[in-house]
Amino acid sequence: VTSYLQDIAPDLCDRVELYDKRIPLFDKFNIEEEINNMLSKRVPLPNGGSLVIEQTEALVSIDVNGGHGMFGHGSSKEKAILDVNLAAAKQIARELRLRDIGGIIVVDFIDMADDSNKRLVYEEVKKAVERDRSMVKVSELSRHGLMEITRKRVWFSNSQFSLCYLAFVHLLGLMKC
Repeated sequence: VTSYLQDIAPDLCDRVELYDKRIPLFDKFNIEEEINNMLSKRVPLPNGGSLVIEQTEALVSIDVNGGHGMFGHGSSKEKAILDVNLAAAKQIARELRLRDIGGIIVVDFIDMADDSNKRLVYEEVKKAVERDRSMVKVSELSRHGLMEITRKRVWFSNSQFSLCYLAFVHLLGLMKC
């Protein structure tokens, strides 16, 4: 690896370390699970909700779905919806980076009655995309709970990644034989 890096990016050679632990590297860092999540349309949220990510030719739609704890009434229901939407805001920013999603992204958050909660979700998305090295623009939530995000793709699309991943898995399979 270091000899390859020496030719391609010599300034990165000092970052390479030998991993010699008993637990396989992919298992220790849950890499396989992360790759499977990245290739899946449905992404679970820590609080029981989920995201459904659909890529079309014109745009990407992300639908935020609530979990089982969304059956409260009044302010407790609004609080549960806010919690799911805030968790979704963080995860959406992460998915945009991991999948390198670019173009127009339309997010359908769970409807909230309180305008201050809509503002909190908007601010959470703005804060979460600050880590992104790509140019990202976020619009405020519409009265219907929709948010438009535009993002410039950094590298390649998820479908291109799928081909690379399948080739990698195939290569590993050949190496084990």
